Amino acid sequence: MRDRKLSTCLLAILFFITTLTAFTQDISADIGPKPSIELHLENAPSDYFIVLLAPTQEAKTESPLRLDQVNEDSVAAYLETFYHEGWIYEEGLVGKNYKQSNEDQSYRWGYMVPSYFKVMVIASDGSVSISNEVERQEFNATFTYDVATGKLTENLANTIEKRWTKVAICFVLTLLIEFGIFLVFAFPKTKRNTISVVVANAITNISMTTYLLWFYDWNPRDKMSPIFLILVLEVYVFIVEMILYAILLKDKDGKKDISKNIKYALAANAASLLVGILIPYV
Repeated sequence: MRDRKLSTCLLAILFFITTLTAFTQDISADIGPKPSIELHLENAPSDYFIVLLAPTQEAKTESPLRLDQVNEDSVAAYLETFYHEGWIYEEGLVGKNYKQSNEDQSYRWGYMVPSYFKVMVIASDGSVSISNEVERQEFNATFTYDVATGKLTENLANTIEKRWTKVAICFVLTLLIEFGIFLVFAFPKTKRNTISVVVANAITNISMTTYLLWFYDWNPRDKMSPIFLILVLEVYVFIVEMILYAILLKDKDGKKDISKNIKYALAANAASLLVGILIPYV
C-alpha cells in the first residue's frame, strides 16, 4: 500500500513537471488565465535591457535618457527613480517588468501586466529609447516593437482562432493538473469520478476562460483591475467545484466523503492557480 501511494505521488509530480516544461513559452499563463504580454523586437541592438513603463500622475524630476554604465545593478538603480514625461518603471507583484536580451528577441510578462504601457530599451552603450504608448486590447496580447522607428504595435491577426485555442489549451492543462491531485487523494478511477472531474472543469474553467478572453478586455479602461477580477473568478470556480465534487465524487467503497471531496477541490484549484502564476518565471 505504501509503495502504491508513493507511485501515485510520483505520477502526480510527473504531471506537474510535464506541464511546466512542455508549455512554458507559448501558453504559460493560461491555467486559470492571467493577463499577459508577449513582445518581439525588431532592429534591436546586440545587447540590451528591455523594460515596461506605466503611466503615473505624480510629477518627478526627468531622468536622463542615458546611462554611463549598463549592467544589472546600474539598470535596477536607474529604474528605481526613473521618470520621463509622465511614465515610470512599475515593478510587478510577481517577478519584474524588465528583462535582459536573449537570442530570440522575444519576451513574455504574465499575471500582473499593465493595460497601458510603453517599452523602453536600454542598449549596452548606455543609450535609451522609448516606444509610443499602447493600450492592450487582448487579454493575452502579443506586440512587435521596432526599435529603429520606436513603433510599438499589437498583433491582432487571427484573434478569434487564438482565443479558442487558448480556451482549449487552458482546459486540457487544468485537467492534467487536477487529475494529478485526484491521484494524490487516491480517488478510485471510476467512470463516475472521471466524468465528474471533466464536467466540473468544463463548467468552471471554460466559462471563466471564455469570459476573460472574449469579453473582459475588449474595453480594459472601463473594467475592474485584473487581479481583483481573477480573485473573484477563482472564488467562483472553487465554490462551484466544491459543490459538484461534494455531490459527485465517491470513494472506493462507493460512499461520499464530503470533507475529503472539499479538500480535493481546494487542493486542485490551488495547484492549478499556482502553476498558472509560476510557469512564466520557470
